[in-house]
Amino acid sequence: MKIDKTSAVWQAIEAHLNARLQKLRSENDKQMPESETIRVRCDIAAIKNLLALPNKPEPIEASAPEY
Repeated sequence: MKIDKTSAVWQAIEAHLNARLQKLRSENDKQMPESETIRVRCDIAAIKNLLALPNKPEPIEASAPEY
């Protein structure tokens, strides 16, 4: 899958995810129950994974060996 980092759609998604990430990081700095902290940290990790999608290399497809 190839993501065009210059497309308007990706830029809108990226802006939304960065805003959400900023909110979650602020939330993570507050005192809260452990279960809530875990949820926030998982959400942060998920957003970071989404933001990294355009930078992931394409998988290499192996062809069947010819004997």
